[in-house]
Amino acid sequence: MLQICDLNKSFGSVKVINNFNKDFDSGCIYLLTGPNGSGKTTLLKIIRGLVKSDKGEIKIERSFSEKLTYSYVDANNRSFLHRLSVKENLRYFMALNKSDRPLEKIDQCADVFQAGGLLEKMFSELSSGQMQLISIMRGILEEPMVLLLDEALVNLDKKMLNIVATFLENFVSKQGRLVIICSHNTNLPFQFKEVIELS
Repeated sequence: MLQICDLNKSFGSVKVINNFNKDFDSGCIYLLTGPNGSGKTTLLKIIRGLVKSDKGEIKIERSFSEKLTYSYVDANNRSFLHRLSVKENLRYFMALNKSDRPLEKIDQCADVFQAGGLLEKMFSELSSGQMQLISIMRGILEEPMVLLLDEALVNLDKKMLNIVATFLENFVSKQGRLVIICSHNTNLPFQFKEVIELS
């Protein structure tokens, strides 16, 4: 379980997160929603360690994972190398993360998401929805215990949303992982443990 206690964050004089407290259970998917500026992205980045909080702490139960790993996926595709193929990109990021997982995992992951036909395409040739799907695949290939999706579903069509939802529900329930989704859309096809609205 991931426990957030009295978390606070300000940017200058603007208070973004004010005494936030929440317990997140493993084996569950949570939806984080709220208006622009309510602190959704900031909260996910603090959990991931990309932003430092001003006050508060994040506690981890050892039973949750002895080696807790995170993956943060957003809607920004600039980190991909557009002159390389999708498969070359995924291989590159696996090597960058010093992953010891076999490269066959890429093909297996692509099959799950019906994306096998995209692997040999140049990344620059993909549509925005296809780019977003590859970003999600990259996050999943890291096999994190905590997967953070920051508006990462925004460009996916209905069919792909359903495929991702089915996968993630199995991902958390069978392997005891935690997924937190940040989205303005509260009608996503997921079985959420809880919808958390920030204001």
